[in-house]
Amino acid sequence: MRRSDDTFLVVVGTIVGIVAVGLMIAGVAVLLVGSLGSEDGWFEGPPVSLSTDGSAVRTERLSLGANPGPWFPDGGAVRQRVTITPSSPDEPVFVGVAQSEDVDRWLADSGYTTVLGVDGDGRTEVEVVEGARSPAPPGDQDFWEVSASGTSPTAIIWDTRFGTWELVVANADGSADVAVAAEGQVRLRLAGQVGWTMVAAAVVVGLVALVMLLTAFRHRRRDARIERREAALH
Repeated sequence: MRRSDDTFLVVVGTIVGIVAVGLMIAGVAVLLVGSLGSEDGWFEGPPVSLSTDGSAVRTERLSLGANPGPWFPDGGAVRQRVTITPSSPDEPVFVGVAQSEDVDRWLADSGYTTVLGVDGDGRTEVEVVEGARSPAPPGDQDFWEVSASGTSPTAIIWDTRFGTWELVVANADGSADVAVAAEGQVRLRLAGQVGWTMVAAAVVVGLVALVMLLTAFRHRRRDARIERREAALH
C-alpha cells in the first residue's frame, strides 16, 4: 500500500473516530436526561394559576412542523400531562388539545386569554383578546385531540404530533370567567431507546475507525521494515 493510501486511512479514521466520540457523548447525555425527573420519568413544571374574564384560556401555538412522509413516525417522542383543578368545586371545567385553526374558529368573536409564557415561579405573561360572543360548549366539539372535564382535578395525557397545537382551558358550558390551577409535566418517551441507539452506533463507528487506524499503522510498520532491509542490502 502506498504512503498516500496510509495517510488517507489515518485522516479518515481520525475523522470517523471523532464522530464516534461525538455520538457517544450525545448518547450518554440523552440517557442522563431521560433518567432525570421523578421516579416515573416525568419532569414537573411549576404550578400555574390560569384565569380569564373571557370564555377560555389558550396557550401560545406549539408548531411541530409537518410530517415529511408516511414513512416517518408521527410524534410520540414527548408525552405531556396537564392537570387542572377548578377554583370553584361546583363549576365543571374543560381541558383539551386541538389544532390552532380549529380553536380559532371555535373562539371567533369570543373573549379569551392567551398564555405567552410561564417563568420558573409560575408567573404568566398573557395577552387578552376582547369579544362578546359566547362559544358553544367545548365538549360538544369534535376537533379535540384529547380532552377531559370535571369538577375535581382533571388530567389529560397527550403524545406530541406534527402540526400546530394549543392547550385550551374553559368552563364546561363555554361560559365566561374561567379560573383553574394547572400543573404540567413532560416525559421523554424515547430517551432510553434513542440514547442506547446512539451509544451502539458510537461503538460500531468507533470500531470502524480503530480498524482503519490499525491498518494504516500496520502498513507503515511493514513499509519501515522493508526500507530497513533494503538499506541493509545496499
